[in-house]
Amino acid sequence: MIDFSTKKGFICDMDGVLAQWDKACNPEIIYEKDYFYNLLLEPAMKEALLLLYEAGFPLSILSAAATEGYARGDKTRWLKKHGMECLPRLYSPLGRNKTETIDIKPNGVY
Repeated sequence: MIDFSTKKGFICDMDGVLAQWDKACNPEIIYEKDYFYNLLLEPAMKEALLLLYEAGFPLSILSAAATEGYARGDKTRWLKKHGMECLPRLYSPLGRNKTETIDIKPNGVY
């Protein structure tokens, strides 16, 4: 049985974890409309995240996105397309260390 008094929070990176990353793409393509929207889903990650969410665990999707352009909107639409619009998300400015976007407590829990 799970001891819900000691729940940990989970943060899942989107690109390359929840969405399959195209390692062969050139850096310029990530600025094109629909690039992120058309990435393939990692179904096992979706299932795991939704199970955690439905069990009441705090979690967020974390993803880097340029402050200008299409990435943020494409990623939001991608989550909706795959039935994950209910999941909270955090966007870190592209090029910034993602750990600066989240509040991690000393025990590693956010």
